[in-house]
Amino acid sequence: MTTIYQYGDREAALVTLRRISGYLEQRLAGLVAADDMIAAEFRTAQNGIAIEAAETEPSLAILAGYLQSAIRQPALVSADLDDRVNAFSGLADDCLALIADVEVTGYGRWIAKTVQLALAAILTSLSRIITTSIPDSRAHAITLAVRMLEEFWDMVDGLDTVAERFNDTAWDERYFSQTTSYTTAAQLVAECIKYLLKSAYDLRVEKRFTLGQATAPVTLAIREYADREIEAAMDLLIKANELTCDDILLLPSGREVVVYI
Repeated sequence: MTTIYQYGDREAALVTLRRISGYLEQRLAGLVAADDMIAAEFRTAQNGIAIEAAETEPSLAILAGYLQSAIRQPALVSADLDDRVNAFSGLADDCLALIADVEVTGYGRWIAKTVQLALAAILTSLSRIITTSIPDSRAHAITLAVRMLEEFWDMVDGLDTVAERFNDTAWDERYFSQTTSYTTAAQLVAECIKYLLKSAYDLRVEKRFTLGQATAPVTLAIREYADREIEAAMDLLIKANELTCDDILLLPSGREVVVYI
């Protein structure tokens, strides 16, 4: 159970910020490692959280700015689309876990407020990732649209559940979920899904077939993706079929293969 009885409201927010900063390190540091510029921005934000939180009178506004920057920077990296979505989805789960059984106190209210701030930044990052990327196929676009909607409702449900626990507290001690941000968040998700559904029309359709004889993936790449450079064709074939080790050299007879046409 998330209990911070020994701290005041400010300290509850500080402890929660530190925890979320730790989750950022676990989930996102690997994503930014390959991009020196974004990695530097991410590290600056993370260090900013640590330094400001250690001040005698830390500013929650400054800490909130650092937190949002640390969450949003990794969305800009040129990494695999699904890898980035998975990383931010995991981060959202980590944050929601902080309020899963939060105490109905002033401390708990500030934990929820801090988590809500992080979730808003995560949702923005997910939207940015999706709307600046090209899904592999129509099926992939639809899957991402469903996933984006599910992520949003998980966040809303988590925050609303906490708010309901505060219904019997004094009016000025309640936690009100997304009082000003819900409409904006819903519009953001709607635009993201609209983009995915619109782009799906221009994407390839998934095709599956079973090999009648052992075949080299490079042969399949040349045959199925004649309109692409061989490196890009191989990358797509390897990713779509999760090829590793010997499979990259030769696929056995009877193996199911996925391509996009």
